[in-house]
Amino acid sequence: LSMKRLVNDKHIFRQVSCQLFETIHECWSDHMQWLVQWANTRGSDVAVPETDVSVALECALLSLRIMKRMCKFGLSEADDVRMVSHATAAVHQFLHILYEFGRSHPEHARLLGLLEIVLYKLCAFLSSILLHRTRSVISSLQNILNTFHTIICQHFITQHDTLFPSQRFIVRALLLFKDILECATRPGLDDSSDQVNTQIQNISNNTLTPTLLSHTLTALITKYFILTPDDFALWECDPEMFVIDNEMDQFETQVRPAAES
Repeated sequence: LSMKRLVNDKHIFRQVSCQLFETIHECWSDHMQWLVQWANTRGSDVAVPETDVSVALECALLSLRIMKRMCKFGLSEADDVRMVSHATAAVHQFLHILYEFGRSHPEHARLLGLLEIVLYKLCAFLSSILLHRTRSVISSLQNILNTFHTIICQHFITQHDTLFPSQRFIVRALLLFKDILECATRPGLDDSSDQVNTQIQNISNNTLTPTLLSHTLTALITKYFILTPDDFALWECDPEMFVIDNEMDQFETQVRPAAES
């Protein structure tokens, strides 16, 4: 229904979104809390069936996808800012909790794999809200900036890929960080959007102090921009292919192009 383009179908989906968004958000929050509790009990004597974990994960991701569709196609920018802002804050909170948990428990390989899936989807949700419901991000923007600044500065490219977080998630984190900075400087379509962008710019300027910016730029230049041994090997083996790879738009799939963008 969310993908239909007839006026009547759009109207129906807007009505459904307004009526069910908080219910879907509550369902998502319940399953996310269950997953966090399950992760915290890993290694204890409490045995949880694998099917329960799979069901909770599937329900959490499905609920998140429905919320994302409702925010993009159902709820209007002017309506229900409070609901979407509350959901955005909750998504950021769970993302922060799961990220810190993953960094603290590198020994659980399968658990880290599940966390990667959830973290990537949570990050994608924030990107979608920033693009389609910019006003709803303002109340959580400072916390989001601080979290992703920490993620970017903590993760350094090394000779071997780290188990957690994966480069796929780091690429998404870099692009979200870039989108926030670009959102603060892009011109608005009207006076209302100009005001929103000005608010985002003020929050970004107050949050990203010269010290934080210095840390971020240092991480990008000294760790993310450097060529890896694989890059040098490709240059030695096939310089032409190396140039072609660098000229291709790979910023959505690879860490160094994402950082450079």
